[in-house]
Amino acid sequence: MERTKVDADSGIAARRRKLAEKYSHAGKLRRYCRGRRALLPLRLGYEVLGAALAAWFIGWWAGVAAFAATFVGEMSEQILDRVGMRRLAATEDAEGAARWVMAGSAAWAVGMAAGVSVIWFGGSEELWILGLAFLIAATINTHLAGSLHLPSLVVMQGIIAATVAVMLGVEAWEYLEGHELDLMRLEIFWISSSIIWVTLFGLFARLHHQNNARHAAERSLIQTGIRLEQTNAELMENREKILKREAEARRLAEEAQAANTAKSEFLAMMSHEIRTPMNGVIGAAEILRETPLTRDQQELLETIERSGNVLLDLINDILDLSRIESGRLEIAVREFDVASLVADVVTIIHPLAEAKSLEFTAEVPDGPFWVRGDEARLRQILINLLGNAVKFTDKGRVALTVTPGETWRFVVSDTGPGISAEDLGRIFEPFEQVGSGMARRHGGTGLGLAISRRLAEAMGGRMEVQSAEGRGSEFCLVVPLPKARGDAAERRATSTDSISLEGRTVLVAEDNKTNAAILGRILRPTGARFVHVTDGEAAIETRFAIDPDVILMDVSMPGLSGTEATRRIREAEAAEGRGRVPIVALTANAFEEDRRACLEAGMDAFLAKPLKKADLFRTLAEVLGAGPDTSGQGAQAAREAPNATAEP
Repeated sequence: MERTKVDADSGIAARRRKLAEKYSHAGKLRRYCRGRRALLPLRLGYEVLGAALAAWFIGWWAGVAAFAATFVGEMSEQILDRVGMRRLAATEDAEGAARWVMAGSAAWAVGMAAGVSVIWFGGSEELWILGLAFLIAATINTHLAGSLHLPSLVVMQGIIAATVAVMLGVEAWEYLEGHELDLMRLEIFWISSSIIWVTLFGLFARLHHQNNARHAAERSLIQTGIRLEQTNAELMENREKILKREAEARRLAEEAQAANTAKSEFLAMMSHEIRTPMNGVIGAAEILRETPLTRDQQELLETIERSGNVLLDLINDILDLSRIESGRLEIAVREFDVASLVADVVTIIHPLAEAKSLEFTAEVPDGPFWVRGDEARLRQILINLLGNAVKFTDKGRVALTVTPGETWRFVVSDTGPGISAEDLGRIFEPFEQVGSGMARRHGGTGLGLAISRRLAEAMGGRMEVQSAEGRGSEFCLVVPLPKARGDAAERRATSTDSISLEGRTVLVAEDNKTNAAILGRILRPTGARFVHVTDGEAAIETRFAIDPDVILMDVSMPGLSGTEATRRIREAEAAEGRGRVPIVALTANAFEEDRRACLEAGMDAFLAKPLKKADLFRTLAEVLGAGPDTSGQGAQAAREAPNATAEP
C-alpha cells in the first residue's frame, strides 16, 4: 500500500511536470515545430499543384520557378527549425531557439511569396485569382500551428500581407500608366480584396479564440485529473490508515479477550483453591457449633465463622463482578415466596442491627406471595442494601418497606451520614466507596452496590437512590416479579435443619480428606451409611458394587474427573438396564458454565463449596424425596450406622 501511494504521488508529479512543460515557452516552441513538420506533406502537395497550374497556364519555366521558390522556403524552414530545436535541447535557451524558428518561418513565407509572385506577374489578369487563392491557402496554413508561436505567425502573415500589397500596388501603378483613372474599377478591386482579408482575419481570430479555449479546457481537464489522482491517493492513504486501525482494533480486542479469558481462568482457579480449604473451615465450624462449648470457645467459633463468611462473601462478589463484566451472568427463574425470603433476610440482619443498638423495622404485607424470579439474587441484593445501612448507621434506625405488585418495590432507608451529591454519581461503580475515612472505619471492597445494581438490571429492574449529606439515605429496588402459577397453599418449604436418611447409603467421591471428614460428620446425625472413595475410577467401581442411594461427586479429582466418572456411570447404567442413581456435584468452581457442564454430564444437582449444611440437606431431600427427621432417632442411628472408606 505504501508503494502504491508513492507511485500515485510520482504519477501526479509527472503530470504536473508534463503540463508545465507543455504550456511553457519551450514547450509551445517544440509543439509549433512539430506541427509545421507534420503539415509539410500537405503544403508540398499544394505547392506542386500550384507549380503544375503555372506550367499549364503560363509555361514550363513558370512552374519550375514557382516550385523552386516554395521548395527552397520549405527546406530553409525545416533546417532552421532543427537548428533551433537542437539549441534548445543543448542549452535550454528558449529565446535563442525562438529566433532560429522565427527565421525559418520568415524563409518559408518569403519562398511562398516568391512562388505566388511568379503566378501573379507571369500570367494575365485572369490568373490573379489563382495567385490570390494560393495566398489565402498559405495564410490559412500559417494559422494551423501559428498560435503556438505568435512571433512566427506575425512574421509569416506580415510577409504575405506585404506581398499582397506589393502585387496590388504594382498592378495598380501599371494600370494607371496605360489607362485613364477608372475610380470605380479601382474601388471594386480594393473593396473586394479588403472583404476577403477582413473575412479571413475574422475567421483567424475566431480560430485563435477557439484554440485558446481548447487549450484552457485541456489545462482544466488535466488539472482536474491531477486533483482526482490526488484525491484517489488521499483515499488510498486513508484506506490504509483505516485498515491499520481496524487491524489495531482487532489486535486490541484479541488481547482484551485473551486478558479476559486469563482473568476468568485465574478467578476460577483461585475460587477452587480458596473454596476447597474454606469448605473445611466453615464445615468444621458448623459441626463444632453443635458440640458443648465454653463461652470463650463460643466467641472464638463465632470469630471463625464470621471471618470465613466475610472471605466467602468477598470471593462471591469478585466472581459475580467477573460474570457480569464478561456477560456470563444468568438469572435462574423459579417460584418462591417473597414473604419467606424477606423473613429470612430480616433474621440475618436483625442481630447486626441489635448489636449496634439500632432500631430495625420491616414493613411487609401478610403473605405468602408466591412469585417467579431469581430468589438467590433478590436475597443477595436485599442483604447487601440492609447490611450497608446497618454498617454505615451509628445511631437511629434502619427500615425495610416492601410494596407488592407486578413490579415490587423494596425500600431500604436509614438515618446514617448520607451521601454527598458528588459521591452519588459514582457509588454504583466497582470498588468505589464514599469517603476514605469511612471506608477505612467500616471496611468493604466497594463491590456490593455495583453488583446489586447490575443484578437488578439483569432481572429487568432498576436501583434508585435518594440521599443528602447528614440526612440519611434511601435505596429503592424496583424489580418485576410475576405471580407464580398454581395453588400456592399447596407449596410447603422443606425443613433443612435436619433430615432422615435412615437406611440410605451415601457414596462420597472426594480426594480432599478434610472435606470428606467434614461431610461424614455432617451426615452422621442423619442415620446414613457413609462410603468414601478418593477418585473417579473408584467411584465407578463402588457405585456398581454397593448400589448407593445417592452419590456426592467432587468434580475436580486426580485422574478421572467427577464429570467424566458421571458420564461413564450413566453409560453403564443405560447399558446394563440399571436404575439411575442421583449424583450431586461438589465443586469449588462456582461459575454458571461449571454448573451446566455438571448437569450435561448427567448429574442431578450442583453444590458449590464451601458447603452449608442446610444447602446439603435441602439438595439431598430434593433428589431422594427424604423428609425432615422428626423422630429424634437420627443421631442414635448414626452412631450405629457402619461408615466405610473404599480404597481406590
